[in-house]
Amino acid sequence: MDNDRILNERYRIQSELGKGSFGVTYLAKDINQPNQPQCVIKQLQLGTLVGLDKEEAKRRFEKEAETLNKLGHHSQIPQLWDSFTEDHQLYLVQEYINGKDLSKIITDGKGWSEGQVIGLLYDVLEILKFIQQQNPPIIHRDINPKNLIQRESDRRIVLIDFGAVKAIIDTSEDETELTLPFGTGDYRAEEQKNGKPCLQSDIYGLGKTALFALTGNPPRRLNYLQNGCVIWPEEIEVSNSLKQIIDKMVQRESSDRYATAAEALEELAPLHKIGETVDGYTLKAIWEGEEFSQTYLAYQNDSPDHPHIVKRIIHSTSEGTESATFFEAEEKVSSEEDRNSRKKLIKVVSKNQDVYLITKQVTISQAGRGKKDTKDKIKKNIPTFSHVQKPAIILLILGLLSFCSYIFIYKVAKIPDCFEHVPNVPAPKVLKQNWFNYGHSSTFVTIRDSIEKK
Repeated sequence: MDNDRILNERYRIQSELGKGSFGVTYLAKDINQPNQPQCVIKQLQLGTLVGLDKEEAKRRFEKEAETLNKLGHHSQIPQLWDSFTEDHQLYLVQEYINGKDLSKIITDGKGWSEGQVIGLLYDVLEILKFIQQQNPPIIHRDINPKNLIQRESDRRIVLIDFGAVKAIIDTSEDETELTLPFGTGDYRAEEQKNGKPCLQSDIYGLGKTALFALTGNPPRRLNYLQNGCVIWPEEIEVSNSLKQIIDKMVQRESSDRYATAAEALEELAPLHKIGETVDGYTLKAIWEGEEFSQTYLAYQNDSPDHPHIVKRIIHSTSEGTESATFFEAEEKVSSEEDRNSRKKLIKVVSKNQDVYLITKQVTISQAGRGKKDTKDKIKKNIPTFSHVQKPAIILLILGLLSFCSYIFIYKVAKIPDCFEHVPNVPAPKVLKQNWFNYGHSSTFVTIRDSIEKK
């Protein structure tokens, strides 16, 4: 489809986002709205499907659009804006999510920290819990990194591609044949390959996605036991608690997995503090985390207009660790301000033996990302110079350069009087002034009379 083409007298095509077996996805603008917001348009090419007449396809398309409209009320599922037909093609118009999918964020061999993966699991399990509670329950059928977008504004995970094509195909009579293509390779459970997806199929796909996030490698590169559990590489730093949760999610038999997303969330709960309130700050999402610390996005008074960063320092059973950490944090409250990242530590709170460092964050995009944060924290400890100190340092440097120039001119330019000790070698002539021409300019060079006969 050509760029700038207008669909339904309303949507101007900007570019093609992707192409699949049953349609094409475009980035477009709604030119009928005052601010012309961007949107995503999915063109469903139903003429390629076998066994469905146009009227039946249209009826099921409208039913699926109704389902997507209901799901779009969740903050982490794109809203359905519109649906229409044009030139015998069916179109869906959905909210555009500004962000990148996990396959583009997580590079080969460079996985996320444990805290980030816990945040990923929490976000997606909450979405699955929501769709599983619908009547009837909904199965996504294609949980994989490409369908999980990390939203730029708050780094929450958004689940995309509930596509009407899947619903149309999955409700056709020849269910076994037409459901086989759904799911993506490494992330497709055994029952999906047999054309019988269930609620646990989505949990399996999420478990495999978590493995990809931790290791930075596609699941096919890992080794597995006969029951489907991964043989964990030694270089992967992950707690036994998280290992057990992921192992249960990727069991070969669906009956051995968590029955629902709600059940998996209960198992995950001890590993995070999402949803808790600390001194008026509600923890909304994990941005990073290691064994003894986690960094959260938090809102003051539950308002998204006041984002903050809260670092949780997890209590250690070692004697004196908590008190020492709290003392160090208190010292930072009155003295530390990072001018580079515009973050300021404003208070320290102790709750349930954990210490929380609450930091004011001006813009969310300025916060550190992933494992690069370790380097950023090191940089924060490098001293910076004020506007008063900088001129003094510049003057000092200029003084040192002047001294070095003096030494060079009066020491190096003074040639040692060694010619009188060498027989039959005439002393060099003294060159007072000399002109050297270089193209269109002349340079006057004065050489000190550095040779004096004794």
